[in-house]
Amino acid sequence: MPVSGGISYDLDEQLDPTADDLAYPESSLPEGFELLWTLPGGWFVAEHAGARFTISHQAHSVWEDFPPSALLPRAHRINDHLLGLEWTDGAPLDAPLPFKEAARCLHELVDFVLALEHHGYGLVDLEPSSILRTSEALHLRTLPTVIPLGATADSIHREGLTPPEIYTSQPVTPTTATFVLGALLTFWISGRWPSLDQDPVLPAGLPVIPGVPHLLRRLLQHDPTLRPTPHQLRAELCAFLRPPAPRYSIGVATTVGLNPERPLNEDAYAYSHQDATFHEAAGVRLVACVADGIGGLEAGDEASGAATRSFVESTSEQAEERFWQANAAVHTALGSRPGGCTFTGVVINGTTVQLVHVGDTRAYRVTPRGCEQLTPDHSLVELLIRQGALTAEHAAHHPQRNAILRSLGGVTERTPEYCFTSEFKLAPGECLVLMSDGVWGGIPAQHLWRIMTEAQDAIAMADALIAAALSSGGADNATALIVHCG
Repeated sequence: MPVSGGISYDLDEQLDPTADDLAYPESSLPEGFELLWTLPGGWFVAEHAGARFTISHQAHSVWEDFPPSALLPRAHRINDHLLGLEWTDGAPLDAPLPFKEAARCLHELVDFVLALEHHGYGLVDLEPSSILRTSEALHLRTLPTVIPLGATADSIHREGLTPPEIYTSQPVTPTTATFVLGALLTFWISGRWPSLDQDPVLPAGLPVIPGVPHLLRRLLQHDPTLRPTPHQLRAELCAFLRPPAPRYSIGVATTVGLNPERPLNEDAYAYSHQDATFHEAAGVRLVACVADGIGGLEAGDEASGAATRSFVESTSEQAEERFWQANAAVHTALGSRPGGCTFTGVVINGTTVQLVHVGDTRAYRVTPRGCEQLTPDHSLVELLIRQGALTAEHAAHHPQRNAILRSLGGVTERTPEYCFTSEFKLAPGECLVLMSDGVWGGIPAQHLWRIMTEAQDAIAMADALIAAALSSGGADNATALIVHCG
């Protein structure tokens, strides 16, 4: 938008923005235009060749050069004195609105205000009834009043909406617009305009939402320097509109099993759960993992213990980076001794889950609709199944069903595509289940979902899985770790 040349800043040419139903001689319209009705603020609706226009004889040449905006109607110069806007169908915003709906609408206006600020202009007034909701976005039926930042405005008065600095001829700043937006938000969520005689008095009927009265009071400060800037307002609206941080609960259970020849539980698990709020920003970080020491090799318990400790204690944001740090930790713990472990771990930030896996521990996602295995088995029988040499039914009884093709500690250096990784969202009501083969080997897949959904909470889920594994024979170490998203 140009800031000089061809733009009129003469506010005396503009009509009172609150004037209603101004008389407009139909004879002033060009030939072929039919006057239909008047709108507040000196605007008129007319029709020409079957097309409807909103028309004003105010000086609005600034808008003819303004970059396209989803909020603005397309402007056409009808003649030297009249500006016509393409007609937009839409529904007015009927107050009071639910707060989040009002905040989303205000967010769109803030983006428009930031575009104005970028081109050196400030919003000082707009007609509330001209703000329409369309199927795509908000739309203005008439144009707002804007002037260059640093200039002064007069001849504007709209009770409850006009910024105090307009009355005292102070220069317009970016926070002039935030006052207008604060007044609009107050009206949208309460159905009443704020009282602005002295300090802002918020009307009754505001929603009982923590932080909303505080935001409105800052937006409606008489001193422009005490108000948030449009950028700050946008950030605060985003915080209100951000989904609440998920709440996670964790349940875990493990057992050495019933085989007297395996007196040591070589499974290991670990988790770390951080739920914190810093300066209005909520953050959830959860790290969890299950490992199973490889049977028949030395120090399987040391391998699984080193892997789980390293994975949880790492400070890396990336699950795969934690995986390779855990791989190094296994080699350090074992020294020259052969060994390793299968491993499945997750790093959860908010609702985003990073999953990393190797071997035949498993991860499942359990939803109200069913149960989904998320990880492949890096095992001999799984390879034979993929090659068509073995069926899933026969795999359960294959003499080498416990043979592992990949493990944590199985390689000394990073190897591309060695571990399985994926990333997905976890929704409220869903669970992640990390388990060793001692659990899934004894529970048919079709029974897993039933066991999980019958339990009352994450701890009960983990206990029920271990109980089911023991009931099936329980010859192996068994571990189940549940992450429930509430």
